Amino acid sequence: MADGGAAALWDFAVAFYGAPEVQRTCLALQDEEGADVPLLIFAIFAGTRGQTLDEQGLRNIDNAISDWRSEVVHPLRHARRALRAYPAIDAQNLRESVKSAELEAERQQLETLAEFLKTPQPSNISSCVRENLRTYAALGLSVSEDNLTVILTRLSEILDQ
Repeated sequence: MADGGAAALWDFAVAFYGAPEVQRTCLALQDEEGADVPLLIFAIFAGTRGQTLDEQGLRNIDNAISDWRSEVVHPLRHARRALRAYPAIDAQNLRESVKSAELEAERQQLETLAEFLKTPQPSNISSCVRENLRTYAALGLSVSEDNLTVILTRLSEILDQ
């Protein structure tokens, strides 16, 4: 994307995910509902730019990253979590290395997702974000009102900065 979309998306992801309540919400969605957090963050970020995503479009975007997610991100996450069972210092050092690799894999995923961003449009941000979350939920993820509140509260804090 020509307007620095990948860097802007990454900066947004770091700021958005940086709040402990957002981390808890995203991890719960990931672990309990099978959410792809980078895709979820992409959908939210697109909404902040006035871009709404329809179900087929988001499905196509998801398809563009599904192999990367299943063949790279998920195995790294699985390895990182498995290393918790080995409290030896060497295993913990390895766990931190795997964690860094997982984070880099998610950054690469966001870079790919940024290719689907459109030029920002003036719009009702809250409405666009809600619409994108509804579209994301239509792909099979339930976003409860409580989770939506956490997401929108953090989003509001970021936009007010």
